[in-house]
Amino acid sequence: MYEKKRRETEKRIETSLLQLMKNQTFETISIRQLIDLAEVNRSTFYRHYLDKYDLLEKIENRLLDDLQAYYQEVLESACLFKLEKDFKVEDYIHEKQNLFHFFEPYLEDLAILLGPNGSPTSSWRLQEVLREIFLQSISLTDPYLEEVEVDLLLNHQAASFMGTLTYWLGHPHYKSQQMSEFHSKVTAVGIAGFVREHMRGD
Repeated sequence: MYEKKRRETEKRIETSLLQLMKNQTFETISIRQLIDLAEVNRSTFYRHYLDKYDLLEKIENRLLDDLQAYYQEVLESACLFKLEKDFKVEDYIHEKQNLFHFFEPYLEDLAILLGPNGSPTSSWRLQEVLREIFLQSISLTDPYLEEVEVDLLLNHQAASFMGTLTYWLGHPHYKSQQMSEFHSKVTAVGIAGFVREHMRGD
């Protein structure tokens, strides 16, 4: 009973923060605004969180923990097969296991966290987790890469994914599969290859 009540209180406070961030920056939000909107007293807030930064971090942690757990299932599925040189991602990962599918239920919250009123740490933390995820993916093929090549590849992949995700947050009517297919195609054949495939014939 206590655990259920605790979770309900935290959910109310977390929802209040995201609601406030729709109209003002995270830095300008006060504890007074939070507790008034969540309808809790100050002592209740501090029983659950150290401050508003701790609150934001817990919201981020929940999302990032879910993302990492989700991707572990994807990796376990991929590891059932031996990757050959001519492998295709779609041969090993079901369409419902793509990362964009994971983010679909979180689009509204992500639009707030990564939007102009969010904290820069939210975007940075997500990119760091994406780097870890892409490193695990690359490791499946056991390639020989120089350290600088690994760093550049991870930065490129994380930035590319964040770019597509950011676009999706501004155009949420698109489906996760559309985002995944576009991103996977560009990743597989490169920008030049993607454009070449869509050139009109004579």
